[in-house]
Amino acid sequence: MRNKNKGYLGSLVNMTPLEFYKGKFEGADADDKALIEAYGGIFKTPPYLIEVRPILRIDGMRAAEGSVMSAGTGTCFSITYTRPGGKTEVFDHHITTGSFNAVGITTGRVRPEFLALLDGKNLIDL
Repeated sequence: MRNKNKGYLGSLVNMTPLEFYKGKFEGADADDKALIEAYGGIFKTPPYLIEVRPILRIDGMRAAEGSVMSAGTGTCFSITYTRPGGKTEVFDHHITTGSFNAVGITTGRVRPEFLALLDGKNLIDL
């Protein structure tokens, strides 16, 4: 996975039938985190006051983090998918720094236990 402006965030190789990759941003340092908490969350904090860092989570576990960025600006989140034969496809997603993002990847079928996780829940809560 690559942030076009800042280089690689991580490499994803473990593909189960359905995998959720969540990307979110957190304060870049202790001062930014304290401001976010004081305002009641990242979405309530004026973006000009903080810098953020993208965090990638796979199944809830912190897998990678990116470079510090100004909050509230645009960036490109890219996923490069490599098929078993070696053919690659790049998927570009234009996002706002400080936002919440999620990607679900299915490889042909969805296991029932993953469907049960989604039943009546918001993806942010997983």
